[in-house]
Amino acid sequence: MSVHRIVYVSMAAPDIDQATLDAILETARTKNKSRGITGFLLMLDGHFMQLLEGPPEAVQLAYQEICADPRHSNPVIVLQTEGKHRCFPEWRMGCHVGQSDEIDETWLDGSASSVAGVLPGSVTADVRSLFLGFRGTPGVEIGVQ
Repeated sequence: MSVHRIVYVSMAAPDIDQATLDAILETARTKNKSRGITGFLLMLDGHFMQLLEGPPEAVQLAYQEICADPRHSNPVIVLQTEGKHRCFPEWRMGCHVGQSDEIDETWLDGSASSVAGVLPGSVTADVRSLFLGFRGTPGVEIGVQ
């Protein structure tokens, strides 16, 4: 069975706080479980990068709902692909929150608090590069630097 994968970036609404992020994750995890979707959400300095993967129709529906959500704006798909295996097979929606002042060698060092340390080994090279290269500005600073 093929796994459909979308990675998008967007700008978080200015009033996103930890309670709002927790609510987003709770809703996502509940819906994703029933839809067969797994994924990962990275928030950095008021910007999101998220990967959704699963059945094509379910992923497209989830993405449409996300696009209509006022808690962020300007969603841009940076990767849309098919795969044979999931990048996040155990995660209904994993999450990591970072700040740009962390983007130095610790961003990639593989420690438990770094993005590199959070990503499971099942993540494909193209997806790993997107998340490790994310610097928070949709459509501008994407790619490993």
